[in-house]
Amino acid sequence: MGSAKKPVPVRRRYSDDFRATAIAGLAANGGNVERTARALSIPAKTLEQWAKGSRNPVSAQLSGQKKLDLAEAMEQFAHNLMGVSLEKVKNLNIKDLGVTLGIVVDKLLVLNAHMKAEQQEQNVKAKEEEFHCDLSKLYPYELDMLHKIISKTTGNTQVIYPPQPGDPDYDPGLPTDGLDGADEDMGMVTEPAPLSPAAI
Repeated sequence: MGSAKKPVPVRRRYSDDFRATAIAGLAANGGNVERTARALSIPAKTLEQWAKGSRNPVSAQLSGQKKLDLAEAMEQFAHNLMGVSLEKVKNLNIKDLGVTLGIVVDKLLVLNAHMKAEQQEQNVKAKEEEFHCDLSKLYPYELDMLHKIISKTTGNTQVIYPPQPGDPDYDPGLPTDGLDGADEDMGMVTEPAPLSPAAI
């Protein structure tokens, strides 16, 4: 008589909404993967991968919304606990009620701090992208203009002249339209037209 076949484990599927909620819970728990995974009855490794974005990444927008929803829910819960009348709590343990309130408030503070840090990081990235300049897209005369601006701003008086005929790095194909000679202050060849926004 053959041995009974072992049941094939069914792989659970999680919705984007659940994964975003789990990540929000992880933030409220101060990044404690084991505790959060245990509360949600999911493998800790799975939760860790979600948080790192290495497995089924959740959009930043959905994740942020779930964190905001959780923060609002905990804040409302804390207000409800503080507003409970003495008549309602006469059969409850006041000490336990205070501990519960303290835990909720603590998690709310941790979650709010996490969301604030994320927002600051997003603001920094947005500023970096806004002011990013790809120098490889600039013409030599535009690089000279940029160097002139930096020199005047930092007090660096070193002047770099554009390559001249006979120089090893001289490029005879350098565009010359609009060039009208040397700059009176720095002695550099400049382009009178402003930098093109497309080049930044």
